[in-house]
Amino acid sequence: MRQALFLLLIASGGLAIVQQQILLRQPPHLESIAPAPVHSAAAALDLRFSRPMRMTSVVQRSRMQPDRPHRFQGEQRLFRLLLDLKQPLRQPLLLELGGEDNRGLPLRKTTWWWDPRPHLLVVARTPQGEQLRLRRHDGTWMPLSGLHPRILQVEPIGQGAGVAYVSADAQGYQRGWLQRLKSRALVPALKRPSFPEREQAFPLTAPAQMFVHLSADRQGDLLIQTGGQEPGSDQITLLERKGRRRLLDVTPSGTMQLLPSGGAVVLPTDNGLALASLEALLSADGGTERRQQLLPGSRDLRAFCSGAGRAVLVRHWPDYRRSLELVIPSQAPRQLWLGEQAVMAASCDAMGTRIWMVLREGGVKSTDTLLQLDQQGQVTGRRSLAPWSLESGTSLGFDPVGQQLLLTLRKGPQRAAQPALMTLAGLQLTVLDSPVALARWLP
Repeated sequence: MRQALFLLLIASGGLAIVQQQILLRQPPHLESIAPAPVHSAAAALDLRFSRPMRMTSVVQRSRMQPDRPHRFQGEQRLFRLLLDLKQPLRQPLLLELGGEDNRGLPLRKTTWWWDPRPHLLVVARTPQGEQLRLRRHDGTWMPLSGLHPRILQVEPIGQGAGVAYVSADAQGYQRGWLQRLKSRALVPALKRPSFPEREQAFPLTAPAQMFVHLSADRQGDLLIQTGGQEPGSDQITLLERKGRRRLLDVTPSGTMQLLPSGGAVVLPTDNGLALASLEALLSADGGTERRQQLLPGSRDLRAFCSGAGRAVLVRHWPDYRRSLELVIPSQAPRQLWLGEQAVMAASCDAMGTRIWMVLREGGVKSTDTLLQLDQQGQVTGRRSLAPWSLESGTSLGFDPVGQQLLLTLRKGPQRAAQPALMTLAGLQLTVLDSPVALARWLP
C-alpha cells in the first residue's frame, strides 16, 4: 500500500514537471487588448501578454496600416500603444502585433482593425420633440433615445461605454437616463469596425426632479446631482462603473465635475473652486473641508485637458473683466487672456499646449470670434464665426484624432442651431445641415 502511494506521488510530481516544461516552452500570446484612457496622445490601446515581452522586438515586429506616428510604453506583460497624430485620421487602422518574449520565443501574431475616431452626438430637434442621436462615420444618423420635450445635458461615459443625459418634460421636471453602448471600434481583422450597438437603457433618477446634473470620468464612473421638490431632498450620488451607488457627504454651491482621470472632483464653494478626492467625500469622519484644495476667487471651470491634470478656467474680476487661466498642478494659475468680452466656451489639448476660446463682442450686433492660444497666451490663430454665433450654453469640443473642433452654431435668432466642425489647420469651418440643441463627441 505504501509502495503504491509512493509510486503515485512520484508519478504526480513527474506529471507536474512535464506540464511545467510544456507551459514554459509554449509561445507567448496576446491575452487582452482594449482602448485605454488618453493622457498624452490622440488615442491608446492597452495590451496584456501571457509572458514578459522584449520591448524592442514588439516595436520592430508590429505594423500599422496606414502607418501613423505611434509608440509603445510599458514592460513585462503590460504594454500601451500610443497614437501620436499630427494629421487627421480619416479611416480605420489595421494593426498587426508581433514580437518575442524574454525567452526568445515568437509571439503568435494577431491582426486587428482599430478605429479611434470619435462619433458625433447631438440632441436633434424635430417637430415632435428632441432626441439623442449618433452620427455614423458614413454620415447617417442612429437614434439613441426616444422623443422628449427637451434634452438639457449629454454626458459621454467612459471609453464609449454609453451616454448619460437629462430630459425635461412639458412641465419642466427633469430626469436622468443612461443609454448603454457596445463599442465595435476594435475588432479582429476578420471583422470590420463599425458604429456602436445600442444596449440597455434605464433611468438614473426618480421622475419629476427639479434639478439633475451629470458628470462622468474616463473610467466609467458617473456623478449624479439631484434636487427634488421637497426641502432637503438634494442628493449627490456616485454611480461606479461596476454598478454600485454611493452617497457623497458634501454640499456644493453649484454643479460638480469629476476629473477625467477619476478619483477626484471639482466643486464650487462660496470661497472659490475646490478639489477634493472622492475617498474624502465618501468618508463620514467630517474631515472633508480640511482635505480640500481651494482656489479662491470667482472662477468657472470650462475644460479639462486630458493629460497631466491641467484645466482651463474663466476668472471674473470686480471690474467686470474676465480672464482665461491655465491651471497646472503645483503652480499658480497662469493667465492667458484678459479682456471685457464674454468667454462663451473654451477647450484645450491633452497637455494644455493649445487652447481654444470663443469670445463674444457686445454691442448692437454681437460678434463671435474663435482664438487659438499657446500655453503662454500668445495668439496663434484667429477666426471670426460671422454670420454664425455659438449657441449659448454649449461647449467647444476637441477631437485629437480628427484634429478638429466641434461647435454648435446658430445663424440668426430665428433659426435652429447646427453642429459645425472646424479644422485646426487653417481653421476651416464646415456646418452640418441638421437642427440640434447641442453637440458632443463620443470617444
